Amino acid sequence: MKKIITLIVLTIIINCARGQNYFPLPLDSTIIWRVDFNGQDASNACPSCNIPYQYITNGDTIIHSILYTKIKATGWYNCANWSCGFGVQGGYRGAIREDTIEKKIYFILANDTIEKTLYDFTQNVGDTVNSVLSGFLGPFIIESIDSILIGTLYHKRFNLNYIYTSLIEGIGSTSGLLDQLGGGIGFGSTLICVSHFNQTIYPNSTTSCDMVNINDIEFIKSTVSPNPFNESFEIKLSKPFGNTELIIYDLLSRQQFKKNYNRMESIKVVRNNLPNGIYFYQLVSENKVIATGKIIAE
Repeated sequence: MKKIITLIVLTIIINCARGQNYFPLPLDSTIIWRVDFNGQDASNACPSCNIPYQYITNGDTIIHSILYTKIKATGWYNCANWSCGFGVQGGYRGAIREDTIEKKIYFILANDTIEKTLYDFTQNVGDTVNSVLSGFLGPFIIESIDSILIGTLYHKRFNLNYIYTSLIEGIGSTSGLLDQLGGGIGFGSTLICVSHFNQTIYPNSTTSCDMVNINDIEFIKSTVSPNPFNESFEIKLSKPFGNTELIIYDLLSRQQFKKNYNRMESIKVVRNNLPNGIYFYQLVSENKVIATGKIIAE
């Protein structure tokens, strides 16, 4: 009888400890979040696409007199066909900070100055998820809260009303650190693993969590005018690139135009015999896609 009582007391103590402890994100230089992006157009007009990449920390920065950790995305763009514009933006993604007392994580997007809530680990079952990541497929509701073993300790897990989607203390989300929630089913991002001090801590210590090939060429901003267009259109880039190739595809992924440029910041494209319709363009430099977009001929 004493053994049973002791076991019950220990169980209560362990469960209380699990509920009281808070595990922050380990935002040091050794943390890696490995993610896979999967893309497939619902009409099957675009090819399936898989892009492995990772998030890493990239030093500190001060914004509005507050210290943040910079987050960088690196990886390899390996889509078989980019005519549909599937892609992952590399380079600096924004700045992150954590309030361990409030149990909240905040984020400022690159080229922005407004702080938004990334994760809120104070919420309860039935609450609508308070996160800037819930805007695409959301709103998301917390359906249950349990715990998951990370290393040798149990971290609180918030399970959402979308299959395979959870928020985990000390990890982020199962869709990826900075990715829209609800990924992993045909389209979207899935967290593959998390490594800290060269050891995999998620989903388990036996999973290999090697970094994928580094690609430091970032997506750059491109604009098209006029769009829709009649006789011609112009593509303007936020900065010039050398040895750049412009490729235009139709909705069936058939190449309609291809031309190389030694150095470009803006180019003018004449329509010629291009039929009316919707097209996608991609700009490629050093065998890496640096910009994509959609154009309409009418």
